[in-house]
Amino acid sequence: MRLWLGSILGSVAITAAVGVGMVIVVGATYHPDLVVPAGVNGHCMRVQGELMRVRQGGEGPDVLLIHGGTGSIEDWQPVWDALTRRYRVTAYDRPGMGYSDARPDDATVAGNARGAEALVNALDLRDVLVVGHGYGATIALALAESGRLDARGYVLLAPRVYPSDAWIPTRANRLLAEPVVGEGLARLAGPFTAPSSIERRLQREADPALPPYPSNFVTLRQRLWSRPLPLATRARQRLHMNADLTRVASRLDAVQAPVVLLTGNADSPALRRQARRLAGAVPRLRSRSLPGVHHYIQFEAPSAVVSAVDRLRAGREPDPPFYSAGSTAVAASETPVPR
Repeated sequence: MRLWLGSILGSVAITAAVGVGMVIVVGATYHPDLVVPAGVNGHCMRVQGELMRVRQGGEGPDVLLIHGGTGSIEDWQPVWDALTRRYRVTAYDRPGMGYSDARPDDATVAGNARGAEALVNALDLRDVLVVGHGYGATIALALAESGRLDARGYVLLAPRVYPSDAWIPTRANRLLAEPVVGEGLARLAGPFTAPSSIERRLQREADPALPPYPSNFVTLRQRLWSRPLPLATRARQRLHMNADLTRVASRLDAVQAPVVLLTGNADSPALRRQARRLAGAVPRLRSRSLPGVHHYIQFEAPSAVVSAVDRLRAGREPDPPFYSAGSTAVAASETPVPR
């Protein structure tokens, strides 16, 4: 019996060792495909020594668009045409996302803020107005706190600002966050597990089956987000999330630039609570709640995003019914997306 049990345990140990070895080999030999396919917007340029996909269009004052935790420049398509009619607009795939490479520190808010600042300097963007969505809005806040950017102002769409139990990394996150191992696991398991997980997440954050979402809204993101580097990068972001948010939240009083905060009142209750708290913490912040709008504000209320950019670029206060901390004004009512 002991010999039989020992044999079984030995076989299990050998199998596990072979499996771990395979994951490491697959991860170590992984090289991300950063070639932008024909017909896809943007081009790759070197920023801080790493390849970054950038899309730029229009003429006029500068606007920089920073996508969310998992995303790409395609997330800005609904506002692209309206903004490029009167601005020079720059969007980019954040490090580790889309067709951009990643440095070791690119999974932190501070690392992403340095990358955004490096891009601004590389492209010589002047008096830039920064628009961020989700995690991208958190990066925009970090830029505002640093004061190093020559920025006209900031438009924040559904930002993460404060630590939360919801962002404590799971065991799977911790495994995917490991260097080399993460890429190996994502390369082996990602094609089988990621697409369904991505679809469920998008259904929580949006209503992709209805207008104004394009018919390929989910499938495009499944294709981009299921690749090894984005999967590993997202896990690494999650690993640092609460520590990063603690630092961002502790320096909100350093924000001197004007800020507009847009929140959908159909977004998650946690993000709506964070938005209300943020509205009372930043002196020059104006806030607006959009009825019937989910997390992807740029898809469901693009006119609100463009209006916020226009007002800040012109140096004017946002149109009522924007409100600031302590105001008794009623939240904005924009015609909701048909449902």
